Amino acid sequence: MNKVFLAGRLTKKPELKQTKNGKNVSDFSLALNRGIKDEDGNEQVDFINCRCWNKVAENLCKYQDKGSFVIVEGSIRVDSYNDKNGDIKYTTYIMVENIEFTPKQTSKKQEQPKQEQSVDNWGSAKDIQPDDLPFY
Repeated sequence: MNKVFLAGRLTKKPELKQTKNGKNVSDFSLALNRGIKDEDGNEQVDFINCRCWNKVAENLCKYQDKGSFVIVEGSIRVDSYNDKNGDIKYTTYIMVENIEFTPKQTSKKQEQPKQEQSVDNWGSAKDIQPDDLPFY
């Protein structure tokens, strides 16, 4: 069985692209807290590459932005290709079948009361703020 559920924040605004055949696709990255801190007390984060197609890609790009907290459902994919030297290279990503958009959460910087949300059960990735994400 190859099934993955991830909850995290988008590292940048997703972009909608089209293949030569006219199919919509979006490649994006999710930031996920590992739940542990390094020696300096900073939260350790993994960045997971994802891809979605057609209506899922359209809705993601239309309704979500950098820092949006989403829950994705999909499977792990490993593709291979030959580079310029003829060497085989591998890429691993999540092929997203479904994305759940979560309610907008207030930033800690705004110092507004935090509302309890059911998404809290998915882990601590909700603590990643948009300003914590890298630029590409």
